[in-house]
Amino acid sequence: MSNHETASIRRLVAECIDSYEKLAIVVRLSRTRGAPQTAAELAAASALPVELVAEALTALTRDGLVRSTEPNDGGWSIDPSGSRAATVDALARLHDQTPVDVLRMMSEVAMERVRSLTARRFADAFLVSVKKKKEDPDA
Repeated sequence: MSNHETASIRRLVAECIDSYEKLAIVVRLSRTRGAPQTAAELAAASALPVELVAEALTALTRDGLVRSTEPNDGGWSIDPSGSRAATVDALARLHDQTPVDVLRMMSEVAMERVRSLTARRFADAFLVSVKKKKEDPDA
């Protein structure tokens, strides 16, 4: 796998695949490209509750990774016209070859999010504290 492909996968994970449920869905749909899967079929294949799969499908649709192929969300597939279809396929291939690498990547991205959020919260707390002292010097 090229460095460019790995960077694209990492960007996809950081921007869209923020849960194991979403990962399971895109991997399953990538394997069955062209054959729509219902939320119930995806839930059964991944041993997830249908409600959780439905929520993930909504988010993945919003992100442009999957599309409903039948009326009333009766079937789902990877959106082949989506700009990230090739990256989704590369993610699925990487998951099939070395799932630990995908899980490691997801964990690293999650830790980066936590560090970033913590740094922002700390900075915000400091600014609030400084503002309070300016307003009330006895605080």
